[in-house]
Amino acid sequence: MTASPGGWIKLTWIICNGLAVVSTLVCLFYLYRACRPARPKWPLLSIALIGGTTVVTIWQFFSPELLAALRRDPDALRAGEWWRLLTALFVQPDGVGQCLANGALMLMFIPAAERLYGGRMLIVYFAAGVAGQLVNFIWSSGSGGSSTAIFGVMGSLLLYVVMNRARLRRPFQFIAHLGLLAAVFMMVLRDGNGVGLIVGAALASLLVTREVVFRSPQEAK
Repeated sequence: MTASPGGWIKLTWIICNGLAVVSTLVCLFYLYRACRPARPKWPLLSIALIGGTTVVTIWQFFSPELLAALRRDPDALRAGEWWRLLTALFVQPDGVGQCLANGALMLMFIPAAERLYGGRMLIVYFAAGVAGQLVNFIWSSGSGGSSTAIFGVMGSLLLYVVMNRARLRRPFQFIAHLGLLAAVFMMVLRDGNGVGLIVGAALASLLVTREVVFRSPQEAK
């Protein structure tokens, strides 16, 4: 019995999303070992962003009107309410599962990006998030969620590894490129998260990073 084309597409989508997340997670743990900020600071912007998103997300379960007002509604966007591309990043229309998944990804990746990019992390988050929401609107996919912005932050972490290849161990270069390649396939599958990741990586290539101290490859093992 052969799988339907739709089944293969869904399986490929799952694999590509998983590969992007796992690749970024591996690179993240390595970066925590391989480098540290010269002047460590509390990730206050990350705390504010995660806290604000959490408050709005919890509130949506007690106020369906709030979700309706903030989600990415196609008819409202066509009527000119383009601000919904931004507010859609603060609600999770797919329910508890989306809340838990996006919440975990935010906790893992956003403070790490602020550690390396400082406040410029917010540029990546919101620009990549809005870009992902826009293409999802064009592709008629979903109605909101933080994942397009989170994947943008993931792209900035993968790009950091690529940009500092002379100072970091070679196997992690391969892993970072694998995550970026997975995002390209996600774009082919019309997934806004892939767009968010690539946009985040592109923006990160233009940003000034915080001053960090790199350990030798032997010390970072």
